[in-house]
Amino acid sequence: MEQVAPITRHTFVGTGQMVLIWLHVFVVPFIVLWLTAQWGAAKGTPQHVHRGRSLVVVFVPVTVLTGFSLLLHNLIRPEQLGPPPAGPIIPNYIGETFLTAFGLGITACLANGTLPLRHLRRLWPLHLLNVGVLVFSVLLYQTLLIELFAGRSDSRFWELSLELALLGSLIPVVGGVNLILLIRVSGGGQLDWESHHRMNMVFLTAAVIATLSLFLAHDRYWIFEGGLSLPLRLLIELIPVSVFLACHFAFVYSYLVSALRARLADPIRARGRT
Repeated sequence: MEQVAPITRHTFVGTGQMVLIWLHVFVVPFIVLWLTAQWGAAKGTPQHVHRGRSLVVVFVPVTVLTGFSLLLHNLIRPEQLGPPPAGPIIPNYIGETFLTAFGLGITACLANGTLPLRHLRRLWPLHLLNVGVLVFSVLLYQTLLIELFAGRSDSRFWELSLELALLGSLIPVVGGVNLILLIRVSGGGQLDWESHHRMNMVFLTAAVIATLSLFLAHDRYWIFEGGLSLPLRLLIELIPVSVFLACHFAFVYSYLVSALRARLADPIRARGRT
């Protein structure tokens, strides 16, 4: 018997997909609460460390793993597309690439921002992960640009492509910035661990905000019956993440400039770390 996912409005069949969907959705409130607590509380305290570990070890990995599992189950199927509110938010030919790039970006934020880089013997797995983020970012924007300039006539998909192009612009930044910094480390550079951690947590939080805003703006069942127009959706999607990034822009910019120009505290030797 076919059922409909509560948020994305995809149809699914079977208990396995239902469990994955509800597990994927269930941990989201915890991620939001934990991130809010992390940004609002004092940094470096035992409570801050314990909350961070629970995010890294439990909540975010569960979301990422269930998300990739749903992709492998081919949850988003083109034959299920229909007019609002029947069809899913993200159709198959866009969703698979976007969700893969997004999932890899989240994973890169976690890996680059929480692994003990100064104790790792090899950095090449992180290099591969960051390159993977960039590769799928290229594939994503190839798909979106084709849809924007030579795609289907259905305005619903054109508008979605525009929204994803704007909201997804942080994904290649995550892969590119981390790749450049870790290549510098492999070549004998140094890394300010605390600043590197904070930068990736800024990226992770921005990604969570963008995701929640996207699905809120595209709701046409629970809150906005019948859906919202493109200008209203863009306001809901872009204002929260833009405000958050603006609050942290000075720090991220300062860290990147100093990391690329100077040797900082907390050195990571290049010997044996390629």
